Amino acid sequence: MRCDKIQIEGLSVIVPTFNEADNIEEVVDRIENTIKLIEKREIIIVDDSSPDNTGKIAENIRKKYGNMRIINRTGKRGLASSIIDGMKKSDYDIVCVMDADLQHPPEVILEMIEKIQEGNELVIASRYIKNGEIRGWSITRKIISKGAVLLTRFLISSARDVKDPMSGYFMLRKGNVCYDNLNPIGFKILLEIIHNIKCKKIEVPYIFMNRKKGKSKLSSKHYIEFLRQIVNIII
Repeated sequence: MRCDKIQIEGLSVIVPTFNEADNIEEVVDRIENTIKLIEKREIIIVDDSSPDNTGKIAENIRKKYGNMRIINRTGKRGLASSIIDGMKKSDYDIVCVMDADLQHPPEVILEMIEKIQEGNELVIASRYIKNGEIRGWSITRKIISKGAVLLTRFLISSARDVKDPMSGYFMLRKGNVCYDNLNPIGFKILLEIIHNIKCKKIEVPYIFMNRKKGKSKLSSKHYIEFLRQIVNIII
């Protein structure tokens, strides 16, 4: 992509957070550095009342970037629902969703924008295509992740042409989304989007890095929510 100008009608980057005080400043800095050549842009932090003061730290960072907004949610928890709230309140049709823990390298956003410019309506950052990779995971966690992907692709026909339907890093034109059709259970909102939206999609590779700061939110509860989500989609 040309480094002097990025022709795009506008971009909203949505970053849901919960207890990411150790990572929030770096992730915002890297996002802004990546998208700074886009004239119409915004970074939206959706924080679920983090007890580690992630929201307050984000407010301080906002003083440095005029294109940054904070959505503080109280009484609501959940990655999928926070992403939907961010999408509804975003100013631009092109929306990028990514985690705040730096496992999703912000620099991949530029390649995703290129794919949107080529006419794709959903771009998925994938760990499971050529040049994609997962680093820092145990063999057990890799097996569980790959098993979830294979199960999803086997049971849900709309996901069979997607190598990484469990990705949490993607870009789309939100005008294609009917929010009433989305059931924000758990943390895999992309699977709902793939199932409910008929659009031109493509995957781009990225290297998924294990988090260096903070604690993983993944727990047995999330596995149960994932199975509930699969059941709700196929019945």
